[in-house]
Amino acid sequence: MNVTQDQLSTAVEANLFGWLSNYGRGQDSALQSDDELALFYTGAPLPLLNGAFRARIRKGAADERIQSVTREFDLRGVPFAWWLGPSAEPTDLARRLRRHGFLHLGKAQGMAARLQDIRWENPASRFTVRRVQTAEDLVSWSETLSRSFSLTDRESKAWREVHRRIGLDEDSPLRHYLVFSEQRAVSTASTFLKDGVVGLYHVGTVPEARREGLARTATIHALSDARDTGCRIAILQSSKLGVRLYERLGFRMTSIFDVYTHRHEVTV
Repeated sequence: MNVTQDQLSTAVEANLFGWLSNYGRGQDSALQSDDELALFYTGAPLPLLNGAFRARIRKGAADERIQSVTREFDLRGVPFAWWLGPSAEPTDLARRLRRHGFLHLGKAQGMAARLQDIRWENPASRFTVRRVQTAEDLVSWSETLSRSFSLTDRESKAWREVHRRIGLDEDSPLRHYLVFSEQRAVSTASTFLKDGVVGLYHVGTVPEARREGLARTATIHALSDARDTGCRIAILQSSKLGVRLYERLGFRMTSIFDVYTHRHEVTV
């Protein structure tokens, strides 16, 4: 399978947008989409759980659209994030968002790999990995995720509730995984499967268990599971700290993503 760099970059963006769309399809959530923009709303009081993405806005209409989106989320009473990928239009959208009071929430490195090129090293035998399938599993996954990313109780409850509403169906495109060390949950991962591409999300490890290869274990298991379903390409968005790990696994950098928020007082 020959895949160009541009195709991999497109796959990273498409899977991210599919993942965000999925949050808008959960119970009591909303998803709106037109030729210029997509919006999703979960009602959670966190910017990363409400947002705008896939912007292809005419330059002359960009400022008016930014204002209308901001008004809509203000009326809903929630903070939101605006996700910018390499295809965002107009090309000066980031500058326009800042001019309208948006603050830069974070930057991530888009990365991709053909699954046939992944270095499938066997994870350490002292760790076990389990897919989240029950309400009890989801509580444990949420608690582990919260400790891994230093979330507050309020943030933790919001993430857990949103994922509960999305559901844990066997055939769901969104899957969650827990890594255990001596029956103690210590690491998390999630995947989003769409069109033969698996997106890797929520990879985290609790502070006291870091530097033991748990992120690698979670990643390999989650990608192996996706490969068994027929996925051929893996994508992710990595922080600076994670880039080296994923490069060692066979990923290569494709693009840059920026996230802006209009209400910065609550972050994840």
